[in-house]
Amino acid sequence: MGDPISSHEREANSAPKSTPRRFVVGLGTNLGDRLQLLHRASVELDRFARVEAVASLWESDAVGPPQDRYWNSALLMRGGASAEEIVAALLAIEHALGRVRTLRWGPRVIDLDLLWIDGEVSTDPRCEVPHPRLHERSFALTPLLEVVPQAVDPRTGLPFAETNTPALERVGAGVVEPLGWRLFAR
Repeated sequence: MGDPISSHEREANSAPKSTPRRFVVGLGTNLGDRLQLLHRASVELDRFARVEAVASLWESDAVGPPQDRYWNSALLMRGGASAEEIVAALLAIEHALGRVRTLRWGPRVIDLDLLWIDGEVSTDPRCEVPHPRLHERSFALTPLLEVVPQAVDPRTGLPFAETNTPALERVGAGVVEPLGWRLFAR
């Protein structure tokens, strides 16, 4: 039998998107100089597409094996790249910043995820949009809603703000110029 994704869906998922549109990239790290790594990743992402907003830093427990807590954030971006091109850029930036994939859900020097593209759904397993577990993960959803409070799940038409997720601890406020974060006193 054939592929469960129709040729129409495959073409829609792989077609280049030349019209600039909004998308959100989630950032996370729990190894090394977390603030520096997030800053370096945001600078590299801004070279790829324009960063319009930077979410606060949020601290969360790790999913998976025991490990240090994560710092998470999100960037609202605008650009014309396809979902595939965005994911390829994210993987290249992760690699350039030293990420080595060895253990699923293990500690990470940097983790970049395409969380949402305004009004777009991709069923391609290499670049599923919106992120398949976004509605379950407060470490991704909370920063996304900070930069796009009115974000809607394009699969259901429901606002993500109606999703119930556990509260997180805010570590720092997002700033757009210069790209980065101001840490709160601890």
